Amino acid sequence: MRKITLLLLFLLGFAVNSHSQCLQPDQYPNSIVVSNNLGTVQEIATCNYTLEYSVISNIQIGSDYIFTCTVLNDVTEKYVTVTDMSDNLIAEGPSPLTVSAITADEIKVNYSDDSSCAGTDSCHLTTLQLVLACPFPLNASVSNITTTSADFTWEAGGSETAWEVLLLPEGAPAPTAATSGTAVASPTFTANGLTQSEGYEFYVRANCGSDFSPWTLALPFNAACDPIGSFYENFDTATTPDLPTCWTALLRGAGLSQYAAIQTETFEVVHSSPNSVNMYNSDSTGDYDVILVSPSLSNLGAGTHRVKFWASGFSDLQIGTLDGFSSTATFNVLEEIAVTDTPTQYTVDFTSYTGADTYIGIRMNTTNTYSNLYIDDILWEVSPTCPDVTEVTVPVVGTDSATVNWVGSGTETAWQVAVGGANETNPNSLTPTPATSESAVVNGLTDNTVYNVWVRSMCAGGTDPGAWIGPFRFKTACLPVANFFEDFDSVTTPNLPDCWSTILRGPTVSDFARISTSTFNATQSAPNSVELYNSSSDTAGSDDIILVSPNLSTVGTGTHRLKFYAKNAGSLQLGTLDTNTNDAVFSLIEEVATTDQLTQYTVDFTSYSGADTYVAIRMNNSSTYTTVVLDNILWEVSPTCSDVTDVAVVATTTDGASVTWTGSGSENSWNIAVGAATVTDPSTLTFTTASSESAEIAGLTDNTNYRVWVRSVCAGNDNGAWIGPVPFKTACLPTANFTENFDTTATDTLPDCWSAILRGPTVSQYASVDVINFQTVQSAPNSVQLYNSSSDTAGADDIILVSPNVSTLSLGTYRLKFFASGQGSLQIGTLDSNTNAAVFSMIEEIATTDTVTEYKIDFTSYTGSDTYVAIRMNNSAQYTSLFIDNVTWEISPTCPDVTEIAVEGVTTTTAEVVWTSNGSETQWQVAYAPAPSTDPTTATIVSATTVSASLSGLTPATKYNLWVRSVCSGGTDPGAWIGPVSFNTLCLPVGLPYIEDFESATAPGLPLCGSVVNLGDGNEWIVTEDTFGANNAGFNSKTLTYNYDFASPADTWFFTGGITLQANVDYQISYRYGDNADDNYSEDLKVMAGTAQSADEMFIDIADYTGINSGAAINELVSFTVPTNGVYYFGFNAHSAANQYYIYVDDIMVDTALSTGGVTNDRFNYYPNPVKDYLNLTNTKNISSVTVYNLLGQRVLENDVNANNAKIDMSALSAGNYIVKVTADGMTKSIKVVKQ
Repeated sequence: MRKITLLLLFLLGFAVNSHSQCLQPDQYPNSIVVSNNLGTVQEIATCNYTLEYSVISNIQIGSDYIFTCTVLNDVTEKYVTVTDMSDNLIAEGPSPLTVSAITADEIKVNYSDDSSCAGTDSCHLTTLQLVLACPFPLNASVSNITTTSADFTWEAGGSETAWEVLLLPEGAPAPTAATSGTAVASPTFTANGLTQSEGYEFYVRANCGSDFSPWTLALPFNAACDPIGSFYENFDTATTPDLPTCWTALLRGAGLSQYAAIQTETFEVVHSSPNSVNMYNSDSTGDYDVILVSPSLSNLGAGTHRVKFWASGFSDLQIGTLDGFSSTATFNVLEEIAVTDTPTQYTVDFTSYTGADTYIGIRMNTTNTYSNLYIDDILWEVSPTCPDVTEVTVPVVGTDSATVNWVGSGTETAWQVAVGGANETNPNSLTPTPATSESAVVNGLTDNTVYNVWVRSMCAGGTDPGAWIGPFRFKTACLPVANFFEDFDSVTTPNLPDCWSTILRGPTVSDFARISTSTFNATQSAPNSVELYNSSSDTAGSDDIILVSPNLSTVGTGTHRLKFYAKNAGSLQLGTLDTNTNDAVFSLIEEVATTDQLTQYTVDFTSYSGADTYVAIRMNNSSTYTTVVLDNILWEVSPTCSDVTDVAVVATTTDGASVTWTGSGSENSWNIAVGAATVTDPSTLTFTTASSESAEIAGLTDNTNYRVWVRSVCAGNDNGAWIGPVPFKTACLPTANFTENFDTTATDTLPDCWSAILRGPTVSQYASVDVINFQTVQSAPNSVQLYNSSSDTAGADDIILVSPNVSTLSLGTYRLKFFASGQGSLQIGTLDSNTNAAVFSMIEEIATTDTVTEYKIDFTSYTGSDTYVAIRMNNSAQYTSLFIDNVTWEISPTCPDVTEIAVEGVTTTTAEVVWTSNGSETQWQVAYAPAPSTDPTTATIVSATTVSASLSGLTPATKYNLWVRSVCSGGTDPGAWIGPVSFNTLCLPVGLPYIEDFESATAPGLPLCGSVVNLGDGNEWIVTEDTFGANNAGFNSKTLTYNYDFASPADTWFFTGGITLQANVDYQISYRYGDNADDNYSEDLKVMAGTAQSADEMFIDIADYTGINSGAAINELVSFTVPTNGVYYFGFNAHSAANQYYIYVDDIMVDTALSTGGVTNDRFNYYPNPVKDYLNLTNTKNISSVTVYNLLGQRVLENDVNANNAKIDMSALSAGNYIVKVTADGMTKSIKVVKQ
């Protein structure tokens, strides 16, 4: 997040106090810039303010560097101050600043307008460059590229007079210092023996006599292609973002942005799918070229050809010629074209051109920045004397034919039509069909197949053909079907099923209007539905957005009807079409008004007797930017026996279900068909018959999904339509007890055998009862959210969480326990089933608050027959949520529950447990087991005769779960186990190096060996992962985070695990800290060390930061010593004022201080990082040994090296973070690496 600093007085004061050293408060970029040390100019940032600093790592100590700060797109130089990470001055001066024999391997580069430290909040280009003893050549370029040769030139980087050159195939490994090239004595070179169109990479390096410079970066180019006489290029076979072979992107000029590009992409379809060319200028200004260059042409100067292409976008263009395709080619403008955002075909005549150029160029021609120009379907062809036809359309398609129309020029009287497959690109290879009018019917086609069609004029009695115009794509109709049912669930979104199609047309229809399948709005059957979206289109007027059915043989028989589900407020028109093309004529049958409630609609077509063969569903919304959602569309015979209605499954058992419905009043029997959840056609099922409007279904399997249909049966075996499917699930086998914390359940679902009831006259479609992971109530990470949206939950609308089927509800011996939070009210009761027809009987009503509270509901007085426990939302306020967690159904004990369980005095192997008794009992039991154990009956049990117990023999660095229960009647009547309460045994102290990067934590929990103490009323430290604010500040993984409290100041400590340290030894602690970048808030952070994980035992001051608001991760390195040998802990204390923002801490590392020799002043390097197999280490002095530690401080690898280079085999180590300790010349350096 960029910061516009308005604290002018502060900055002026800072400048006065720091006149000789301009230190800036804000870091940008937020991440560390790694010096590439290639000797080239390396960009730090394109928009540094002269109020900021940058952090640069991988600096080679003892080398010379050049740093610059200039106004962006200008040459005005500013002022640079270079310091080490502790702000000790290294060098300062006007840009460009040369720093000789630099003394730190990680530095800060501060930018100001001048030596008085003034600053401006405008963009500046900042760079760094390693100064090489033998500088590499500059400005290498290629020219005069032919099919077999190319010329290269460059400039000397210093005083050298000899060079080596190297030409490699494209993609070959780059040369190394050991790679030899061809020696040359002048800064020119001609490469011969090239292969036409092949890619190459050119390298050159200086020969300084005693040393060579590095090889320059690769200069890529392609040998020229052999000239061709014609081409058609639609870019659809290119692999995005590459251009086709022999096409070139020419990007050049002083004002060219590094982000300018010419590439193929699928984002913007201009004419043919899927690809087009995107020409993008980014922030280019002034003198620059963005030119798409054609293949070499053999007849450009013949005066006989033209170019045709499609274009759209937000930049005008120039068509011209070029004498080559390299950066030195000359562009000559032939014609300028104004382009709009509507795809249009343009024709440019080259019959007057007789020059020597052999390439065509399409050049962006705009003064606007960040503009796109899209190009597609480029054709180079002979310019015909017979004029082109226009307006080619395919208004009618059949299963084996298509009608093609066009408009002639007015003089010709004959034409030809060529039709080929979807992959056909050359109409000259096809057998054309002659025509004597501006329309033709093409026969002999295959149903449901995509074709391309072209049309051309024929002059001079058929001897002078015009140009083929096309291709235009169409698809033949599917073979007609009599009936269909489509739920859209088997297609891949956003596609429509085969034989379905869309019509989007009209004078103002939006480019963003669409008809597509989606999983977002599943309505009747999951997962898919169809969305009709109008964007800005006038769908109540002359714009059409129409979903078109498959081809039907029964539209005109007067025997069928259409049934479908729809939701979202709007209007639909149901009708017929004579074809499924954009020329189709729509005939209205009926208009229906849709609502936000999912509703099934039935439209009768029995009065239609026309010739149309398609059914159409047309969007008719008067409002723009609206969506209507459709699902489960059925075309069926309209029965004479009336439909049943209100089909419902009112109760389920483990092996059956009760089904009810409402008959039409005339029939006296009905059929019921039940099938698996995958069945879609009830006619394939064996049905049963009922003589009343209900039926009992038997022989089902418990906890299984089914579908049921019902139809009426009238006299003379005249059956009605199958109505359904209505899905249901049989009950689970009853259970006596249950405990559910929802933590292993996928979000947006419920655990198996749990269910939800959402019903009522005004229940919202957005109401929900689901598992969520963003609100921890008791156990992490999940809980259940009951959300009412606009529902009247204090009235007639029900939002109910339903328990599994229980066998013990009517025994009068049980109770329900659960944790809840959220302001509102809950009703606890029973249900006779888990279906929407269930009857709710209330047992108790409780008021809930935002404070997490455990509730216990006594069911010992219940003796009814219900078998489900219900938790019903009873909030009077709308758009509210209640959260439920850790629900337990258990025997209600006669021995009272203990409360206030606490674990104190935890050591590495022991712990003290205390609790509060709530009765007269004198005995208790404590059960404990390593997490994730959840069953106290399988845990280790300790008996107690007082309200405390001592646990011993525990394992260090281990998480335990613990329960306590009372024991009455001399030990024969135990109470309920209360818990679990979790605690961690202390970790054993570790040696150096110590690192804590929080990656082992499960957010929001802490790492196992860390602890938090909150001494105030504000929030406490937690671990977060990839949050927006942290990412913006440069913390891109798991991070220790303090989140502000509106009313209370911060006073929370995070303590590391114990580290064994020795007196009078120089140590260093490093870490990153920062905030989330808001000028209105500032944070305070204190770092200390001490002998226990307690604020009272912190007595060594490390650092105290006040007013933190840079919005960036700040790297800190502090040296310290300890007074006596022992185990020490480091504490990070957030002590910001109330209502500030966020504090972040990460990558804590403690190690011995680095000496001035060994690997500190030497040129030390390591790669790769992350490492998969081998870690390479290099140093100018001998590396004596390398030791690898895991994050627990355990040594996992050790190598004796005694060489300048080391290759450490880490392939056998598991993936994760490691500390590599490198010893050279008696000194050490520790680095953190990631093993993949």
